[in-house]
Amino acid sequence: SSVFTELEKREESQAALPTKDVNDHVLALRLNRWPKYVNECIKDQLSDEIFQSIKEKPLYLVCKSHPSSSDENKDYEWRLSFSVLEIEIAKLINDNLRRSYLMCKHLLAKTKLLRFPRKCHVKSYELKTVFMWLSRELDTFEGQEYDQVELTLSIFQRLLEHYEEKNLSNFFLPQQNILDTNKEEKMIEGRKFLKNYFSDEYHIAQLIEILG
Repeated sequence: SSVFTELEKREESQAALPTKDVNDHVLALRLNRWPKYVNECIKDQLSDEIFQSIKEKPLYLVCKSHPSSSDENKDYEWRLSFSVLEIEIAKLINDNLRRSYLMCKHLLAKTKLLRFPRKCHVKSYELKTVFMWLSRELDTFEGQEYDQVELTLSIFQRLLEHYEEKNLSNFFLPQQNILDTNKEEKMIEGRKFLKNYFSDEYHIAQLIEILG
C-alpha cells in the first residue's frame, strides 16, 4: 500500500507526549544515520546511559519551512524532526514532571480558547522545550518526586523568563533559538499572557481546579 494509505489508517497521535483525541499525521523521510553535529549536540545534552539507549533511534526530515520563508520556497524546505527521540526520552522522565507538562499543555490550550479571544502566539512546543530543559536540570530521570502545582508553575515561569530574554534554545540543537522568528508584538503579547494567567501558584491551582 502507499504511504498515504498507511497515514490514513493511523488513528493515534504519535506526539511525544500526546493529549487525547489528537491526530497529527506528517510525511517524513528517515535518515540512514544521524548527522555528526547532531550526534555531538545530543550526546552533550544527555547522560551516557540515556544517550546509549536512544542513539540507534531514527531521525527524520519533515517538509516544514522556516516561518520567515517566502511563499515560493516554503514548499521546498525541510527540517529535522526529533519526535522519536522525544518519545524515548519522555519514557525515562519522572512521571510527576511528565504529568506537570501535560497539565501545562492542557491549561495553555484551554486558557487560550476560553480567556484570550485574540490569537495568542505562545506555543505548546515552547512549553515542551522548557520541560525538556527542566528535566535535565532537575535530574528527574532518577525518579525524584516534586509537587505538581510547583512544577507546573516552574514550567510557565521558565517560559516567561525566556520570553523576556527573547531566547529559548532548542533542546537538541542548543545553538538554535526557537523564539527568533517571533516578532516583537508577539513577544509582548506572549509575556502579557503568561503574566496574567500563570504568574503564581494561586493562579495555577485555580486554573487546575476550573479547567483541569
